[in-house]
Amino acid sequence: MLTPLPVNAPIPESEAFRDTLSTLEYFIPEVLRDVYDEWKYESLDGIYPGLALKTNDYEAEIAGLGIILSNQTYTPLYVRLKLLPDKDEVAWLDCKVGEVNPKGRSKKMDKIAVVDRLNRIEWSYHAGFG
Repeated sequence: MLTPLPVNAPIPESEAFRDTLSTLEYFIPEVLRDVYDEWKYESLDGIYPGLALKTNDYEAEIAGLGIILSNQTYTPLYVRLKLLPDKDEVAWLDCKVGEVNPKGRSKKMDKIAVVDRLNRIEWSYHAGFG
C-alpha cells in the first residue's frame, strides 16, 4: 500500500487501504487495552480518515473519525505508525482516540473537522509502542 507512493503523498482509497483500516479497528483497541481498563471490552466499528499520508518509508499518518462499537458514536482518532519492510507487522505505533470535554469525559460527536484541529484536541486516550 505505501511502497509505490512518494513521501508526503496522500494514501489513495483502495482495497489495500480499506483492509488496513479494518485491521486498525482491531489493533488500536488492543494497544489501548494495555493502558486503559475501560478499553477492556470496547472496540472500534469503523475508521473514517480525513487525512491519510505516507510520511516516510513504511510510515503513515491517519487522522479522522472512529466509531465506538458499544454506542455507535463518532470520536476523533489520530494514528502514526511504521510498518516493518519485510513483514506484515507494525514496528511502532502512536495513537490518540477521543476528545476530553471540560467535565473530563470522552466527547462523542457526529461531525468534526479533526484534521484542522489535530494540535488543539485534548485527547482522552493516548498509547503506543516501539
